[in-house]
Amino acid sequence: MSSRWDLDFYKRRLSTTPTFNIDKLMLQNAGIGKSYWPVSVNKIPNNCRYKSTLVDMVNNLHHDVRMGKGAIFYGNHGHGKTSAASIMLKAAMARGGQCFHRIASSIEHAYEKRWVDTNIDGVQVWSLLKKSQLLTLDDLGQEQASAGYKAGDIRIIEELIRARYDARLTTYITLNLPIGGLKNQYPTIASILFDPKRFRIVDVSGHNWRHSEEEV
Repeated sequence: MSSRWDLDFYKRRLSTTPTFNIDKLMLQNAGIGKSYWPVSVNKIPNNCRYKSTLVDMVNNLHHDVRMGKGAIFYGNHGHGKTSAASIMLKAAMARGGQCFHRIASSIEHAYEKRWVDTNIDGVQVWSLLKKSQLLTLDDLGQEQASAGYKAGDIRIIEELIRARYDARLTTYITLNLPIGGLKNQYPTIASILFDPKRFRIVDVSGHNWRHSEEEV
């Protein structure tokens, strides 16, 4: 992993332990918000059941990425879904993974304006979404509440998730819906989202970080 994107989307096999030091430019290029740069499994209270799941996911990351296995993080607002996904991306970058983070409500723009929506290296964001070795799709469902929402947005997101599934690329989804709402909101890819070989379903609960002075 380097501070610049590999324009050909070369994907190295992840190392079993951290090998690379993550710098600010790498985090910026990955699209991870500055608020999530310090996140760490160690900061999650032990009474949060999802902590042990995250530890297991980090330890087995090199295996999961070879299989294209990711996770769907669901739960109440403020309980750490985006932090959990960011922890996974940071762990992957430290092992040589190519990572990208994007909020779901911006996916339609990346698709419709793909010739002008590029990163600092001139790579189309739509290509980053489809081809990055690991992707976080943040706040899935939120795009349906946006002022500019139209029915096509669902089809674009479904196309993205299906393309990554077919390419066996790891996707982390943070959900802005009850877990049961996935089948109703994204019916054509329901079988993909609930494929246990490709997605863990992780209930992120037990601590409201927004009502605390602590940070994950």
